[in-house]
Formats: sequence, C-alpha cells, structure tokens
Amino acid sequence: MPSKERNECIKNSVNELLPSIIHGYDPLGIPDLDPYSVGIERFSVGEGILSVKILIEDSKTLGISTANVTNVKSKITKDNFGVILDVDFSKMTAEGNYKGDTRVNDFSFKSKGFFTLNIFKPKFKLKFLGKIKPTNGQNFVDIHTIKIMDTQVEDLNVDFTGLVAEPVVNQFALEFINQNWRNFYQQLVPRAVVSWEPIYLSVAKKFFDNIPLDELMPE
Repeated sequence: MPSKERNECIKNSVNELLPSIIHGYDPLGIPDLDPYSVGIERFSVGEGILSVKILIEDSKTLGISTANVTNVKSKITKDNFGVILDVDFSKMTAEGNYKGDTRVNDFSFKSKGFFTLNIFKPKFKLKFLGKIKPTNGQNFVDIHTIKIMDTQVEDLNVDFTGLVAEPVVNQFALEFINQNWRNFYQQLVPRAVVSWEPIYLSVAKKFFDNIPLDELMPE
C-alpha cells in the first residue's frame, strides 16, 4: 500500500476504533480510559514569588474520548514499524485530592484540598516504534517505545481549595497561577509525559499483541 494511502487508512482506522475501546475493552484487557484513575503523583512548580509542591491522590483524568487523529506519518518495513499520530483533544480535565506546601514570597503554608485542572484544545504527537514479528503465518507488531512529543494547549486554568488557608491569599495565588499558566505548564509537561507514556504503551501493546497487522492494514 502506498504510504499516503496507508497513512490515511491508519488515521481513519484509529478514529473509528477509539470509541470502541476508550471506555474499556475486556477481551484485550484494556481498562476504562475516560475517566482514567491516575493514582498518586508528585509535582513541584514555581514562578516568581510563588512555588508549590504537592502530592496528588485519588485523581482522575477526563476527556481522552475527545481525541481525534488529524494526521499520520508512517514508515513500515518487513522488520520495523514506525508511526506518528497527530492527536487533538477538545478539552481534558484532571481533578483529585492533594496536599503539599505553598510558598508566597517568604511565607510558607501547608496546603490540602481538592484541585481541578482544565486544559483546552490540547494536542501532541504520539510516536509508536515496534518490531514486526511473524507468528503462525501472521505478522504482529511488538510495540517497544511510545513517545509523546510537541505538546501544545490553547488555554489552561486551575482551581485549588485550601492552597492557602487565608481566602484572600488563596485567591491571589490562584489568579497568579492562571495568569502565568504558560510558565507553570512548561514545568508540568515533562512530569505529565513521564506519567502518560507508560499508559499509552500498555494499551498499545495489548492491542497490537492480539490483532495481526494484516487485519489492521490490509494490502
């Protein structure tokens, strides 16, 4: 199959497949991805007079079901599989309980409460690398690497309860974070990528380990 036609085939196949598996698919052992329970995460961000160190517990991420693949690049040989998906989302939200430390200038506060993070129109490139392995007369793909690259967002806002006990200072801190969100976002991206790459890799392996490449991309 010519590469241009193959790329279009992959894009259409992924977009058609996502609604079927996004809320879990037991035959392949794929869990519910929207919402997705993230568990425990640690973040540390700072900008100017404000710095925050938090431990996030019992959090969940919503919005993966809004994913849409807009473009595909691929290079597939008899031995190697390489695909890059351009993926857009309309909105993603993360929410959960947290605790930690907040510093405003020289003042330090213990923080504890609930947070909501709204990310509007995020997009990124998702790179799959694998080896093609013939098994019982059929070709399967052993995905060994997934990379999230070129992350972008249109807008972002966050809300915390209990960031600072004093309501006026808490509101000031929230306004400062939301006004300077791009700087905080750049600090959060590497940690978020480290968290999500293994999730995408796990789902991809469960999928490609069970469905022959010939069925996914017929000649």
